[in-house]
Amino acid sequence: NDPSFPTSAGTRYKKRPNIWFMTPTTDPPPPAVPVTPANEAQNVPITTKLTWNHTGGSPTGYRLWFGTDNPPSNIAANNVTTSNSYTPPAYLEYDTDYFWRIVPFNDNGNALDCPIWSFRTMPDPSIVDFPYLQGFEGSFNPSGWTDHSGALADPITLGTDGSSLWGQDDWLNINNGDKAAKINIWGSVGGYLISPLFNIPSDDYILEFDVAMLKYNQTPSGTPPNYNNSDDRFAILIGDGFTWSTANIVREYNNSGSEYILNSIPVFGNRYSIPLSGHTGHIKVAIFAGSSVSNDDNDFMINNFRIGPSAPAPSSPAPTISLSTPGGLPEIG
Repeated sequence: NDPSFPTSAGTRYKKRPNIWFMTPTTDPPPPAVPVTPANEAQNVPITTKLTWNHTGGSPTGYRLWFGTDNPPSNIAANNVTTSNSYTPPAYLEYDTDYFWRIVPFNDNGNALDCPIWSFRTMPDPSIVDFPYLQGFEGSFNPSGWTDHSGALADPITLGTDGSSLWGQDDWLNINNGDKAAKINIWGSVGGYLISPLFNIPSDDYILEFDVAMLKYNQTPSGTPPNYNNSDDRFAILIGDGFTWSTANIVREYNNSGSEYILNSIPVFGNRYSIPLSGHTGHIKVAIFAGSSVSNDDNDFMINNFRIGPSAPAPSSPAPTISLSTPGGLPEIG
């Protein structure tokens, strides 16, 4: 009985028929607008995905162009999607300009005059000066390091930074000024200590560190640890630093079948080396220690963490030549 056409949304009810009045679209949709990243944004994370919104016109889909070239095409060219987001097939490059364009369309055609947007990713934060040495003196966590609670089982879910039991203590529990990273394994606990981002330039680089396992708050000459339990584990993982899985494990020490036996780690500490062949480029190192049963109370320690070129083999001494041998022939020694 109302002669005027409604200009606001109506109300829907479960107990009566619902009728929608819609005006059919007769024109192509207007251009979209960027959401993330904003146009000309700077310091954009390399994990960013593209998102946008339409501005009306009931688009049925979108055509997307994306790349480091302008006009963009070398990553995605005329990709058709019904979503308003796009996840690049790989992480973006650091310190790089990217360009993208979205063209909404419907049954009446493509949007016209759609602009090209741009953004620049963040500078590369990785460490490139080697050898890198970390002795865990000074404030803890060291610069660039984080620590998280979590189990060594897929899916690996890390707690917030600072949520693990990793901390700083005296190396070998001896107060002589030498510090180390330590986690107390006393029950159903697990913690990750994660390094800064490194950019490994060559396959001949190695990871080295000192490890010790002691009874809680005991020195090597004190009460020995109880570390024969099969639930205790220590592992080194190497990954991209964004997501972690057990596939990132490069070495695991346990007492339940690993070739690297946990109870072989001496109380006086030992130095271990892991080749980084196959791990060139951007990596982070995660150090895990934990157990699943409350059956011991041990201190697990890491010290003198190093990443750098492997030490060159000692060169053979140059041969010595004497010209004073009988018969005048040189003697080579």
